[in-house]
Amino acid sequence: AVANMVSPKFEMASQFGASQRKSYANAQVQCRGYWEKAEDGTIKTGWRLPTEAEIKYIDNLQHNPNNPQGIVMTGKWYWDAYSGNGAYQMQGGSDGSSSSAYVRCIRDIKD
Repeated sequence: AVANMVSPKFEMASQFGASQRKSYANAQVQCRGYWEKAEDGTIKTGWRLPTEAEIKYIDNLQHNPNNPQGIVMTGKWYWDAYSGNGAYQMQGGSDGSSSSAYVRCIRDIKD
């Protein structure tokens, strides 16, 4: 059920957080230890692997011709929070596999 949930407000790690292909276990470690520094000096913590629904949302959004951001996740495979079905296969992209995928961590924004 959690795989189908999308956080009401989240941000994706910057390009600095993009990774090489890795195992699911290493993807979890990457997100748990990840942090970014905002322009105002705030340290952003609390990163996690996205749910399958969040990756699907991003994948659909980046293929929407009205989206000015374009493609931000360029790999073919990305890890989501549930490893039981392997990594998520993107609409486009290249490289990777269902067992050796890229990571793009997500952080819930709490106001």
